[in-house]
Amino acid sequence: MPDVKDLIKNKGHFWLTADTVKEGDVIEILGEGEIDRETFKPKSYVVLPVTFKRENWWVRLGTRNVKRISKVFGTDTSKWAGKYLRAAAIEDYPRVKASGIIWSPMIEEKHMKVKEPKTTEPTCPNCKATVLPEGQFCSHCGYKLKRGAVPHFER
Repeated sequence: MPDVKDLIKNKGHFWLTADTVKEGDVIEILGEGEIDRETFKPKSYVVLPVTFKRENWWVRLGTRNVKRISKVFGTDTSKWAGKYLRAAAIEDYPRVKASGIIWSPMIEEKHMKVKEPKTTEPTCPNCKATVLPEGQFCSHCGYKLKRGAVPHFER
């Protein structure tokens, strides 16, 4: 009995489908897209190599997704490599008994947790206000830093 995964395999990768992802999942675009005009004539699709859960996949984008993504990333798919898409919704199409993924382009800073550098100014351990070096009083609450004590360095 053939494995159904073999039926959806292409170029050594698998196709991402609405059954594969859930809302909120993020994929990274790996390279330039190709326009597929043959598979589902008369409709055309953009096919992109992506990575999802540390595996390589292919994703097929219809006109609505391409318009939404190109507004943010531009129309040259060669410049999409290294960019991210988020599965904004899974949409059912009852007439054709299928589901589709609504992809939303992501700006990298919005989904990556970037650690902000801590300030180099010492803060009062009592009220967290900026304080002078040891032996001085906090002008905000009057707390005195003890000699030899290391002031806190917080944001």
